[in-house]
Amino acid sequence: MWRRGAVRQLAVVCVALALLGVAGTLALAAPKRRLHQRHVFKPDPCMVAHKAKPKHKRGRAHAGAAARHHRTTRHKTTRRSRCRTGVHRMVAVVHQASGPYPGRLHAGETNDEVHPVLPAGPYRPRRGPTLTVPDVPAAAAARASRGGAFAAGASPTAPVDIGAVVDPASAGLGAAAADQESSEAIVGNLIFFTSNWRAGYSTDFGKTFTELKPEGKAGGEKGVFPEAAGGFCCDQAVIYAPEVDRVFWILQYNNEAKGENIIRVAWASPAAIATDAAHAWRYTDLESKPIVGAGKCFDQPHVGLAQGYLLMGINQCTGGRVNQSVMFELTLSTIEKAELGLSYAISGPVGAIPARGQGNLAGIVPDLFYFVGQKSTSELRVFHWKAGEGSVYYEDVAIPTIATRNWASKTPGGVNWMKRQEESQATKVTGATLAGGQLWAAWSAGRETVDSEGNTRAVHAQPAIEGTIISLNKDGSASASNTPVTYSNPSFAVAMPDLATNAFGEVGLSFEQGGATAYPRHVVGIVSGTPQYAFDVPGSADSNSVEGGSGSVGDPAGDYTTVGVEYPATGCFTSSGVAHATAKGAPSPRSLPRVLTFARRGVEGCTAPIPGFAPPLKASHLTMSCPAQIKAGESIAVSGSLTPAHPGVPISVQFTRPDGTTAEIHVNSDAASNYSTSDLTATGETGTWRVVASWAGNGEYLESSAGCAVHAVAPPPSELLPSTISVSCPGSPVESEGVFEFQAGETVATSGGVYTYTPSYKAANVPVTVDYVPENPADTEFRDSVMTNSNGDYADSVKLPAEAGGYWDIFTYWNGDSEHQGATSGTCRIYQFAAIH
Repeated sequence: MWRRGAVRQLAVVCVALALLGVAGTLALAAPKRRLHQRHVFKPDPCMVAHKAKPKHKRGRAHAGAAARHHRTTRHKTTRRSRCRTGVHRMVAVVHQASGPYPGRLHAGETNDEVHPVLPAGPYRPRRGPTLTVPDVPAAAAARASRGGAFAAGASPTAPVDIGAVVDPASAGLGAAAADQESSEAIVGNLIFFTSNWRAGYSTDFGKTFTELKPEGKAGGEKGVFPEAAGGFCCDQAVIYAPEVDRVFWILQYNNEAKGENIIRVAWASPAAIATDAAHAWRYTDLESKPIVGAGKCFDQPHVGLAQGYLLMGINQCTGGRVNQSVMFELTLSTIEKAELGLSYAISGPVGAIPARGQGNLAGIVPDLFYFVGQKSTSELRVFHWKAGEGSVYYEDVAIPTIATRNWASKTPGGVNWMKRQEESQATKVTGATLAGGQLWAAWSAGRETVDSEGNTRAVHAQPAIEGTIISLNKDGSASASNTPVTYSNPSFAVAMPDLATNAFGEVGLSFEQGGATAYPRHVVGIVSGTPQYAFDVPGSADSNSVEGGSGSVGDPAGDYTTVGVEYPATGCFTSSGVAHATAKGAPSPRSLPRVLTFARRGVEGCTAPIPGFAPPLKASHLTMSCPAQIKAGESIAVSGSLTPAHPGVPISVQFTRPDGTTAEIHVNSDAASNYSTSDLTATGETGTWRVVASWAGNGEYLESSAGCAVHAVAPPPSELLPSTISVSCPGSPVESEGVFEFQAGETVATSGGVYTYTPSYKAANVPVTVDYVPENPADTEFRDSVMTNSNGDYADSVKLPAEAGGYWDIFTYWNGDSEHQGATSGTCRIYQFAAIH
């Protein structure tokens, strides 16, 4: 929900937009920005940077890190404007929950934040496919039990079946005043569930639930966590990270008197939750004041995962209104340390949320993750963030004008169940996921839009779900090419979409539907391939007799539903939402929370409980060392180790010769988990050999690899005199931390000299080879040959392949002559920005 609070604004203004035609829609295309990798952020005219100097405060009232900003504003005009926002790094103190803790009286939920009116963009008519959401459920079919064989996915045209349905309220959690905005994580037999104001878990796949009080109340009721800020509020999100075998629990707290609050990030293993859920958690607190400024707050966290990171998109609010988005990356490898690795970036579009399905990006730059929000009524802003880097880049993508007006939709009981949606959440993006190299985004919409002349135009017969599918370029940036899509029904409204991607690359959709022919109910579907839908229980009543206010008939489902992926059956989706129906042993009528799994018919593994929990997928780390230079004809000795220790496991070592051919040697790690081999001989070939060692992982640990480069030179006769060769890194208009940056197609200039006898004597008119070795194994090494001049100096100028972006190592060598040994220079490193298409 949207609540009171406030944020310090970073100005992010992108000034260059190019008008392009896009097939299927009239589009204002965003300019293409180059990806900035591995360097600390350098400001330009698009933004202002702020440096964070962490300073920790400890104590009960401040249970997390308080990172204070030392604010420095720097301006620099660069040769080419890049639209990006700066990244701030901080460390957060980790605490162990040792509750339960005594509570206090809740202040209650007051003054929901008002979603800002989107700036009006140029009018564009809505085109693209309109998919009709059916008003009857898909037929259910008998399916194999969970934990059975799980190989290939079902046909992309098969119906969607709901595999299992859980009613937490009827299974032991009891009634709640606002049992909405639910979130779920399903790991084997464990279900961890949250809704507004409360949480609970089941270890028997939903047969019974145990409630967890996030924060206790006055009068003896105790909670899991100590009190903080203005007290626990409401919005929560949960997600399971298989890479570290942890359930993450994100909690929003009320504002203090000054309008500031915290987001609490907690984590625990499924086994620890099942054993002792009240004491299982480690946590840190993200305080709004040091991050977004005094008098400002955080609101409505959304979560996602990327390899090695937990992602969060959180709104920043001030004085009852939402202003900006704060995007976080949390380093998973630091969760068991005393201080947590954390970075964040702030930008203007409200509600930028992380995309799910980050592992489904074949052919796209690795280690990128995405956030998406709305810039205007006719533009999305897509952020792409290189893991661990100092800049977040974005593109503005043109879309058909969003329908922002005429939301009313009355149930058979005469209640406008879309009242809160129109006034609070409105058209904010609530679902985003990656699948097959494309970015999917979805949001709720009204019936009408307004054109550039102020004329009202009809778009949908009923409030609908709008979205688009955005293509991604090879460098990871968002393309102007996108396919708008609409989910609607002429008889009732649909709203509150969420999206996720399963192991088969299918896109799952969760939403609420209701209106003249139906009371609100929770619906799920798979919308990639042939769209199919299903719901588990029809709505049967309005929740109470008064419109307006939290938990009332005017607020039947809160602001969002959720969809995710089950573990270990990752071809199955999980989802939660509400229906207006009667729960056993609960007040009637009321909002009934529902948790379920679903998949295409024929996919196994989504129905019955399985024993235990999903095996953890832990990170492994492989190291490698090798000589920088050998003589041709010598063996290449490589060695390394695997951590955590795995004695006796197979390690594959692949050698790529200078001519591009390969050889592979297999060795086993020893008792100390070390490995080595010297069985490969550099058979007389001079040049650069590339060596990569890899371990395939197992059922408990992820795979890992390491690599190095070896230069083979001609073996000199023993009587030859030594020599040396130098290399100077090329000059460039842009230099960052000693690394020179080049645009695709720019000339790379290298220079140096060949020294013999003494450092002051240079060899004239001798051949020098210049090797340009890309860090990306998929790119081809580039080589050039030059001669030293009469002074013994040399120079080389080349244009590297425009498509081969990233880091390149440049080194030079000469093979010697009748009196001198050959020599290899040191290495200089450059960075080339790939061509953008």
